This record gives sequence, structure tokens and C-alpha cells, in this order.
Amino acid sequence: MRQIKPLVIMAAGMGSRFGSLKQVESINAQGNSIMDYSIHDAIEAGFNRIIIIIREKIIPHFESRYNNKFPDHDVTFEYVTQDTENIPVPYKTNREKPWGTGHALLILKPFVDNKFALINADDLYGKEAFKLMHDALYLKKSNRNYFIGYHLGNTVSENGAVSRGECFMKKNNILKNIKERQAISKTENGSIVYRDANSNQVKLDPDTMVSMNFWGFSPDVFNVAERLFKKFLRKYSEDQHEEFLLPHLVDHMIKNDIKDFEMLDTKAHWMGITYKKDLKIVSSKLTKLTSEGVYPESLW
Repeated sequence: MRQIKPLVIMAAGMGSRFGSLKQVESINAQGNSIMDYSIHDAIEAGFNRIIIIIREKIIPHFESRYNNKFPDHDVTFEYVTQDTENIPVPYKTNREKPWGTGHALLILKPFVDNKFALINADDLYGKEAFKLMHDALYLKKSNRNYFIGYHLGNTVSENGAVSRGECFMKKNNILKNIKERQAISKTENGSIVYRDANSNQVKLDPDTMVSMNFWGFSPDVFNVAERLFKKFLRKYSEDQHEEFLLPHLVDHMIKNDIKDFEMLDTKAHWMGITYKKDLKIVSSKLTKLTSEGVYPESLW
């Protein structure tokens, strides 16, 4: 019997700093987007069910791009909508902005009943990362959750400040907690720094491990997320900006000994398009990888 191996791509938002649908923005002469490369890497690693979490009003952009795109692959492709209507009835509000990455995970509950991986649409994680996650989820005899750990120096943008989740570990690569670091950037001498709560610059080692929202979950995460989201809404249901985020959910599960999260360490270079200027850099790097044979000219 064919094993279903879902990869979920969070594509519900439009980057406020980018200014358009960066998930499907063409980054090379072939018209490929950064999400195209993630889908290609995922299929190559062994994932065979691609689920895109999306806002209903932008589904046509994705249907025109991906429907009937994979005739030669044994891969299913589908959409799940994330809108503010997808919340428990007592908490219906006039909010327009989606409730965040934790809510994006929760709306999968009716659709996913086995282990799955979850990524951002506008990040390119590298082939190695998809293979590591696929094998951990479906070949290891373990019921743990997982995340891909990146070396900070391989994730910093050359075009502006970014936020990253710094990972603190216990033994055996088990996550202890994640601390969000704001305004991470490179100084003129090449050092990496972030700004603390008092706006002081604090230096970070380039080998600091960070999470880039590449997770692997077992389906029992949904019940935990559901309980926590209801608690969140009791406090923030009228707030237009507060978000229910995946790191909050992960932190809750760790602190309450609900589930271990094992880090899968990769030396891969993360690429993303936080800023418009990032497009040129990402395009150049992917052109180089294509010339080296890492990617084909035509992804599918």
C-alpha cells in the first residue's frame, strides 16, 4: 500500500516588506518561483502529497500555476484555505489578517491524519533539508517531532535585518527552547548582531543554530494546537495584530513535556526573498546551481 507523505506549504500571507505575492514571483528566465524549487526538492526527497495553505482570494494565482503540472509524478496537489473564518464560533471577529503560523497548522486537522512536514512558501531550504526531514519522518522508528536546524551564518540576508529563532539544545539534539532574535544583521566588519529589548547590539556566533520554520509533526499536534489556540483567542480575539505562532506551540509542548523535538542539523544555505533586492541574489545562486547540475533547466 502506498504510504502518504504530506508536505504542507504555508502560503497564506503576502509579505509586507516585499509588497506582492512573493510565493509565485518569478526568479529566473524559466519563470520559476522559489516555491517551485521547494516542491521540486520535496518530490525528489519522497514527499508525494503537496498541500498549500492559502487565502481563498489568491487561490486562482496558484491554480493557474500548479494545476495539472505534475502528470509524470505520483503526486497529489491540493489547497486548504486559511482565513479568519476558520476559528471557533464563539470567537468570530472582523479581523482580516490571518491568525499566524500556529493557526495555519491547526486548520490542517480535518485533512491530515499521518506524519507531515511543514514549510514556508517563500523560503528555499536546500535539497539536503528535505531528504533529512523525509527520512526522519518516514524511515525512523520514532514518534518524535522534528525541525531542521540551520547555522545562522547560512541564513542572514545581505539586504536588511531579519528575525530568527535561536535554538537552545539539550543532549541528543533535543530542543530545549527557542528565543526569537529581532533585527539580526551583518556589521561592516562581517560580524552578525541582533538588537535586544534595550536596543543594544548583541553579537551572535555564525554557527548559532536557528529554526527557519521547517518542521516535522505527528498528527497528535493538532489536539494540542486546538487547546492552545482557544486559550489564545480568549485573550486576543479582538486584537488585529497578535498572532498565534508555531514557536509558541512548540515552546508549550516542550515546557509541558508533551513531545520532544529533535533537531536535524544541516549545513545547507537557506535562501529567501524577504526584500525585493533578495530576488537578484537568489536568482544568481539558483542559476549557478543549475549550471552545476544541481537543478535541471525545467523543474518538471
